[in-house]
Amino acid sequence: MESVGGNNMVLVFGYSDLYEKLGIGQEEFKKNPKISRKVFSSLGSYSDLWIGGNGNPTYRFSPNPVYSNWKSLVIHTDGYGNIASHGIILWE
Repeated sequence: MESVGGNNMVLVFGYSDLYEKLGIGQEEFKKNPKISRKVFSSLGSYSDLWIGGNGNPTYRFSPNPVYSNWKSLVIHTDGYGNIASHGIILWE
């Protein structure tokens, strides 16, 4: 797992407790990193969607369905619909 942060957002690349909270173990993640369908079905409906500078969609879930003490959850995808990273927005 690699984590980078800004003023109000923390991004995570790779396996994290987000997957664990959604019932996806580290072994399952290693075998099938293209698990976006399972993640999205576990999270429910997203509240916002935008296209980043690289042309790939980012999905926002607010209120945060996994980390209730943080404002929003964001899922960044690659050009193929796979999860590239995920993160939390700490405040707005």
